[in-house]
Amino acid sequence: MRRWLVAVGVGAFAVAAAVAVTVGESTAGRVLAPVAAAVAVVAAAWVAYAGGGDRLGPLPAVESPVASDPPGARLNVALGSLVGRAHVELTPRGVRDALRRAATAVVSVRDGVPGTVARERVDDGSWTEDGVAARYLASDWSLPEASLAARVRDALGVGDDRPVVVAARHAADAVAARAGIRGDEDAPASSWFPPAAGLAAVPHTVSLPASAADGAEDASAVEDSRSVRRERARTGRYRGAGAFALVALGVGTFAGSPATAFAGAVAAAYAAWGAAATVPSVDLAVSRSLSTTDPDPGERVRVAVTVENVGDDALHECRIVDGVPAALSVVDGSARAHCSLAPGDATSFEYVVEARRGVHTYEGVLAVVTDRAGAIEERHVAYAPDELACVPALGDATRNVPLREHATRYAGNVDTDEGGSGLEFFGTREYRRGDPLSRVDWNRFARTGALSTVEFREERAASVTLVVDGRAAGYVAPDPGGSHALDRAVDAAGALYDALVASGNRVGVAAVSTSECWLAPGSGRGHRERARDLLATNPALSPVPADRNLRVTQSVDRLRRRIPNGSQVFFLTPLCDDRAATIARRFEAGGRAVTVLSPDPTLARTPSHRLARVGRRLRVTGLRGSGVRVVDWAWDEPLGVALSRTTVRGDGR
Repeated sequence: MRRWLVAVGVGAFAVAAAVAVTVGESTAGRVLAPVAAAVAVVAAAWVAYAGGGDRLGPLPAVESPVASDPPGARLNVALGSLVGRAHVELTPRGVRDALRRAATAVVSVRDGVPGTVARERVDDGSWTEDGVAARYLASDWSLPEASLAARVRDALGVGDDRPVVVAARHAADAVAARAGIRGDEDAPASSWFPPAAGLAAVPHTVSLPASAADGAEDASAVEDSRSVRRERARTGRYRGAGAFALVALGVGTFAGSPATAFAGAVAAAYAAWGAAATVPSVDLAVSRSLSTTDPDPGERVRVAVTVENVGDDALHECRIVDGVPAALSVVDGSARAHCSLAPGDATSFEYVVEARRGVHTYEGVLAVVTDRAGAIEERHVAYAPDELACVPALGDATRNVPLREHATRYAGNVDTDEGGSGLEFFGTREYRRGDPLSRVDWNRFARTGALSTVEFREERAASVTLVVDGRAAGYVAPDPGGSHALDRAVDAAGALYDALVASGNRVGVAAVSTSECWLAPGSGRGHRERARDLLATNPALSPVPADRNLRVTQSVDRLRRRIPNGSQVFFLTPLCDDRAATIARRFEAGGRAVTVLSPDPTLARTPSHRLARVGRRLRVTGLRGSGVRVVDWAWDEPLGVALSRTTVRGDGR
């Protein structure tokens, strides 16, 4: 379309010039020249409007790892978690219905009344002292008709001061306050009834071409690290020159101004130079070296990258970005370069990344090459595969793991309701021939003359399976730049494994995930190393979420078939959605004693954050009410303290 518009504009100028020369001041000249000039101006406007917008976009931001949002970052998801849905449509009616159901659930739990009574209190407004919230969620409330000004503000994506929005915020805060949650900060909610459209974030990683992503990449291309063409687009740098040329030519012809027409001719030549530009052939070879490929967590790894132009054409402008894995952060130096490369020239740059648990794969280096005129740019991915594997220790062992009374026939540290050998006094019974003399109650014999045997509470070993919630719902964190709930769950699983095995128990590791993640309960040095590798490197527990959909029911059913009968289950999950609570109940319903260890990543900054915290508290209360032990682990609390508090308090069963 752009080429046709330019052709029409230039043709119109030619017609106008020909008319002006041949017809002169005649009537035809006075009519045809302005018409042709007007056509040139219209074509210029269309060139300016439709000639751009096809740039490849900014380079990916690889310096920071993929951020994890806190629970409640999206209002529709926070509301959905309260009403048992994935999300709630952000309309005034949808938000109000979700808040009514949330208020009913909170009142029912906090007041200890049936749901019908709680609903009546919400209907008549007696559930809160906030009059705005009470009227908004009452049964006789109706949506007020929006004024023209309000509809205009809504269409423009502004107007969060509308009465319905103010009422919704009051209701959200009232629900949170009824649940015992007060705000940390008086920060406004960022999106209550936002516009539908939004800008997508620039991806962190350098994605591969479709031919390679489909799974059968060319081996020779990977081995010699040669570049593969990605895509091409015009920069739009000459769009303004083309529009100016047509306007100047049209106005100069219409006004009879040779200087204006000459300026337009110069601009047209400039735009023609940009239109005729071509990108040189690109052939890059990349080498990368890492100071270590098996660092410890937190260790700094120096990365050196060299990019060489092995082609025959000079690259006048080349922007280079290394494909830093999405989970790593650049802490020193820069993972990018901007240079010109003559044939045979090379450029090098260095940077430092901080190691993090998992296997991190470097796939390629992104190069954006621009032609000499700067009119066209092309993206290329130069393959340079490298791998960095960070396998941490299993964690600081804690000896205070609250197992439930569900044990195997092996000796261990789980108390039972049976007498036998142990440390804790259980009771006495009549002496039997063959009982050890050390267990005879000699004090009682001295008083009564009757022989009796002292029994202690018998301890047996447990078979425990540590199940980590590897769904996308686990990638939440109060600090977007810090570790997320899945990281904390994996660290806790390592500490639990070490403590339980040291106490004589048999321990397995698994995950609810799309990927295969299973290690049967066992013990021993070899089993410990396998557990350590699984927790650190298994794709199901990757530091960044997978882009595949998870069939949760199938994954849980597969684990239920694999977990041995009588085995206890530690389910490690942040409990930030209803599906997590459902999974815990399914394990418990299968006849296995379940303990939920839940790191709490929720915040109380905005109304949306507070609603997410309300939902999590309701799930914790509901699980405990159904017989599932829950260890509520605060984000700033050591694991041992949370486990000790649970044991001392007798929390759960």
